[in-house]
Amino acid sequence: MIRKIANISNFGVFDEFNWDTAVRDKGNNIVTFKKFNIIYGRNYSGKTSLSRIFRSLEKGHLPQKYLNVNFEISCDNNRRITINGLDSHSLDIRVYNEDFVKENLSFLINDEGEIQPFAVLGEKNIEIEKQINEREERLGNEERKIGLKYELKLKKSDFERKKQEREKAENALEEQLRNKANRDIKENTLYGDVRYNIRKIKSDIDIVLKANKSKYKLSESEKEKKIQLLKEEAKESINEKILFYSTFSNLYSASKKLITKEIKPSKIIQELIDNPPLQEWVRTGIPYHKDKRETCAFCGQKLPEDLWDKLDAHFNKESEKLRDFLKEQIEELEKAKINIEQMLPISREQFYSFFQDSFDKLQKDLEKEIIEYNKNIDSLINSLKKREKDIFQPKDLPSTIDNTENIKTILNEIKKLINQHNKKTSSLNDEQKIAKKDLRLYEVYQFLMNIDYEKKIEEINTLKAEEQELEAIYKSINSEIEHIEKEIEDLKSQLKDERRGAEKINEYLNHFFGSGRIKCQAIEKEEIGFKFQIYRNSEIAYNLSEGERSLISLCYFIAKLEEVGSQGRNLIIWIDDPVSSLDNNHIFFAFSLIEEVICRPIKNADGSNSWKYEQLFISTHNLEFLKYIKRLSQPKNDNQYFLLERLNSRSRLKLMPDYLKKYITEFNYLFHQIYLCSQSEDTDQNYELFYNFGNNLRKFLEAYLFYRYPYHTNDKLEKLRKFFGYDTQSVDITNRLTNELSHLEEIFDRSLKPVEIPEIPKLARYVLEKIKEKDLEQYNALLKSIGVEPDI
Repeated sequence: MIRKIANISNFGVFDEFNWDTAVRDKGNNIVTFKKFNIIYGRNYSGKTSLSRIFRSLEKGHLPQKYLNVNFEISCDNNRRITINGLDSHSLDIRVYNEDFVKENLSFLINDEGEIQPFAVLGEKNIEIEKQINEREERLGNEERKIGLKYELKLKKSDFERKKQEREKAENALEEQLRNKANRDIKENTLYGDVRYNIRKIKSDIDIVLKANKSKYKLSESEKEKKIQLLKEEAKESINEKILFYSTFSNLYSASKKLITKEIKPSKIIQELIDNPPLQEWVRTGIPYHKDKRETCAFCGQKLPEDLWDKLDAHFNKESEKLRDFLKEQIEELEKAKINIEQMLPISREQFYSFFQDSFDKLQKDLEKEIIEYNKNIDSLINSLKKREKDIFQPKDLPSTIDNTENIKTILNEIKKLINQHNKKTSSLNDEQKIAKKDLRLYEVYQFLMNIDYEKKIEEINTLKAEEQELEAIYKSINSEIEHIEKEIEDLKSQLKDERRGAEKINEYLNHFFGSGRIKCQAIEKEEIGFKFQIYRNSEIAYNLSEGERSLISLCYFIAKLEEVGSQGRNLIIWIDDPVSSLDNNHIFFAFSLIEEVICRPIKNADGSNSWKYEQLFISTHNLEFLKYIKRLSQPKNDNQYFLLERLNSRSRLKLMPDYLKKYITEFNYLFHQIYLCSQSEDTDQNYELFYNFGNNLRKFLEAYLFYRYPYHTNDKLEKLRKFFGYDTQSVDITNRLTNELSHLEEIFDRSLKPVEIPEIPKLARYVLEKIKEKDLEQYNALLKSIGVEPDI
């Protein structure tokens, strides 16, 4: 059964509709469809849109020109149907609405149209009917508790119960496994697996069960040893590169050449040669005097005219070039100095503790060698600086010992130590992995013993075997039912007769509507078979009235429920507004037809009722018809009443209010509409309420004033004047609104103008105040009838 239309988007007048939000009772509980459902809604409130959703389920596709729509249907057993599953559900639905009429009875709309024929069981054939009856008796009925269908229900129930029992046992075991995996193992830092889950514990269980279980049973001492091994923290491998490229011998040779190189000035100034500091002092002073001063900046005396020629001859280009080479070599030597942090970018903490002392010793030895190495570099730098200050005097080279090989030897020892560390990391990881796995499998082993896992698996397998056996029986019975149903269908096809379909339509037309003048005939045509034609007094019935069309289409639909493809099925039936254009007499007969053919139950031997449908929906805009269909036979405690309302461009479905559900007359409804107008000033949100106000007020006052002043008068306004206490202004406003808003034949231009009448809420309140003033007891009773508590 269909329980609710969970949501609707962009489907007719429904958009962003959510059932769970809209359809709730006074206790704010979500209400669902029942077996029997009545839906009341005024014209354009969305009844046809709802029927088209159901017809989409019947036809297996959306109506034409419905683009970018969406809806979802919720059924029993948590089944859901979306627009992508319209052709794959198992519901058997029949919908009566205007689309059904257009598709099957286009003749009623267009004289050139047709009426689609259908076949029901034809003339009696004793032998075939006997075979059908035998098979139908064999099939039986669920509600009557007989035959294969009832047996299927019992076996299906047994199968589902056993399935639930098996699932319950499996779920209970699954929960134990999940808890063990997620809590005891995943959260235990001893095992170090934050991704451990139920899939992994199942894999571990397979390992334990397939092996000799005693293999994973650890003694306390074995367990403790493995735990101690895990406490040894594994260190990462040391991957830093230790590089040393020495160029000391090259630097020594280049420095030696510069320090010992002999050069002489072009013309020696002996005094400067003999006094190197003075020579340097003069050299550095040249840039401050040459081409800048004529006197000495130190003593103030005039500089000799040949001074610069003498100095240029002394400080020649060769000496300046050597000086540049000396500076470059000093820079190279500075760069060649070694920094231990750069050479050895590792620390003792990176090593396992048993390697740290060895590393400390090697590091100290390396520091000593680096200090010695840098001293040799500094010695060369000092000699170069001395030669720079005394550029014309070659110097002796200092004694140095190249300790490059010592440094390389120490670095090689450190590399060996790193390799030993890295190997230990690799082996430790492997050993700890094995220890972790052994401890984890021991934990799993203990768990299996504690919960008696193998016994639980055996019980589940027993349940599974019993379930499969019941499923086989259930499927066998179901297959037998399908086979018998196919046989019945084949037998019925031998009896089906389109002429009986037409006769069934006429039976309903004549019996329930007394329309003997209008008949449906099945006319056989060569090649195309039968077609249906509507006749009035032996002539084709063109120009049918709206009422006649409604009668024919309703009778056609109900007769079609008995066609070969529908008869005997558990149908979900939707009847949308079947009394359009019918007078009160025919409305009653429409009610009688639906009651007799669809709603009246079949009495079982035990006094219980069987219903002819799986689920029934009837929608209407007609309050007179609503009054009748409330009286239809319906399952006790399995019926529901709904109201469709349209606000602006969107419609919504909700529970029918008590005043419509409990009361029969239109009088209560009209009073409620006037009351709503009296409470609202928002014409944008309630424009339909205001558009209908004139008609509602006119009909309400006609009824109310007749019962208050039950006599005939030619003066149409006399009773209105009495009601308003001869308030002329109120009478005029009421008369104008009830005429302008409910009649257009004499004031056609009124239909071309928008409704902009701010007097509506005021007038509605004034009418209610007058009723209250004249008859407080009736006024309070009317309020209660629409669910409003009166102010006392």
